[in-house]
Amino acid sequence: LSVAHLKAQRERAGSGGTAALIVLPTASGKSEIIIEDISSFLYQQPDAKVAVVSPTVNVANKWHDAFTRHNLPVHTGTYHLLWELYRKKTTETYDYLCIDEAHHAISPMTRKALMYLNPTFLVGLTATPERLDRRRLEDVFGSYNTGLSLTEAMEKGIINTLRVLRVETNLDLREVRFNGRDYVNADLEKRIEVPTRDETIAKVLKRYFHAEDIKGVIFCVSVRHADKMAKVLGKYGIKARSVSSQDHNAGSILEEFSNREFNFLCSVNMLNEGWDEPGINVMVMARPTMSKVLYMQQLGRGLRRSEIDGETFVIDVVDQYGHLARPWSAHALFNTTGYVPFGDITRSYQIGDSIEYLGITEQILSITEVDPITYEKLYGEYLSIEESARQLFINTGTLNSWIRSHKVAADLTLPFGARSLRYFAPESIARIRQTMGLKEHSLETIKADFFEFLESKSYTYSFKMVFLLSFLDGCDANGEAGVSKTLDAYCEFYRDRLRRNLPVDRDSCVYTETYLSDTVRMQKSMLDNPFEKFERKRFIYYGKDVALLSFHPRLWEELTAEDISGIRGMMREHLKEYYTPFGGL
Repeated sequence: LSVAHLKAQRERAGSGGTAALIVLPTASGKSEIIIEDISSFLYQQPDAKVAVVSPTVNVANKWHDAFTRHNLPVHTGTYHLLWELYRKKTTETYDYLCIDEAHHAISPMTRKALMYLNPTFLVGLTATPERLDRRRLEDVFGSYNTGLSLTEAMEKGIINTLRVLRVETNLDLREVRFNGRDYVNADLEKRIEVPTRDETIAKVLKRYFHAEDIKGVIFCVSVRHADKMAKVLGKYGIKARSVSSQDHNAGSILEEFSNREFNFLCSVNMLNEGWDEPGINVMVMARPTMSKVLYMQQLGRGLRRSEIDGETFVIDVVDQYGHLARPWSAHALFNTTGYVPFGDITRSYQIGDSIEYLGITEQILSITEVDPITYEKLYGEYLSIEESARQLFINTGTLNSWIRSHKVAADLTLPFGARSLRYFAPESIARIRQTMGLKEHSLETIKADFFEFLESKSYTYSFKMVFLLSFLDGCDANGEAGVSKTLDAYCEFYRDRLRRNLPVDRDSCVYTETYLSDTVRMQKSMLDNPFEKFERKRFIYYGKDVALLSFHPRLWEELTAEDISGIRGMMREHLKEYYTPFGGL
């Protein structure tokens, strides 16, 4: 069906191009769909230019190997390939361009490259259309329908079925702070690293999963937690290794795991995405998370269809949580309320039914009720103060002052240590805009908004003026400038004042000679403020992967040479006025 959908979409592709998004569970055959469709496409158009890009070198190499096996002339690479083609203003135009892990394609720099390359047919692949920052994939790929749910994929035998075991602990996580998106990792590390919790997990694995053919992954909270978990398993006679991105020999550890030289891999933030290891039959969720995206990425590591029994065992480690801070679990993901140990998560059981697992047959004597509600299900669409301020095109300080003066009220307030975090329901944003007389901002108003922002002269320090001039000095024809080049010019302005024995800025400014010499510290300072003031209003973006600052494509397109000259003059006049009390320019 997905191949047929792609063919239909391609047939509609006109000179302006068209796009499609394939959303399917991990391990359900997205790559096979693309290989088949590209094979058909190249059969009809042998001279067509086709490319597939992905976020990592490892995944790009797998695509390269797959196309080589099928003898298909397809250009493969990472997203850097797109940026390189865009930066060089290549005349390369793809007839067919596939973006793997398409939820990354929404980033400003990737979107900018896609806008320039403008492929005839653009297709995205993803298992998780939701993003951690909740930006919409529809903005790039258009509307889409999830073609196959996890349950459907399991019922059709496309991916492994899941059997779930809940391991309950008495660990109290009610005091662990959460920031409205997930637990604060520093707090989580302190609470989770408890020997008795690790011992509980090890005992379960020793009891049920001690066979030599077991291949399992344990998702941990931190590098230290992964190391400790591996040692505890070793104490129980279970072969285990820990791995993280900090390990210089991570590749060899993963290869040993693939060769079954040990049974359990204890990982932290490394195997969530882009790692495709066949034969995994046990996954231990030892890191609680309130993020559905993260939970699904971890779960996806064990869904590839097994040629042996087609089952994967998921162990949800269930701690004691607060009323709101409810994390994801298999039962929450599948919205299942009845729990039977080792039960198929897609089935509804009745007392008296028989259940078979690990060569054991038992009669179900009881079914435990499980609450599938999570924090994210209830409040996942709510916007933080920061996000709400961006939507309203105002500063967070302004929004906070309105809350304090009771001009607006938050829809949700969460305790966060000694302070509170406030959130707004999406529908409240329009109401606040109307109440406070704010105008709407869009791409059509971006140029006017930019000049209004500059003309407001809202300067606590000189930073915004100096930053914009430094950025413009380094800008190329694409409206981009290297971060380091911008930073050099930014720092030089203040060093020059020091050399001339002029006040660098207000007395409270931290830019001493020592501070200005610390490149890492200064880059963080520049990106935190003033760049952030421009970024929050979507005027300028930061492409971290390519170390570039860039004007919003629409804004840069509308700015004329006369506009740029006028902005430079405006900033110099504002600086002259600002520094009048501080010795002048």
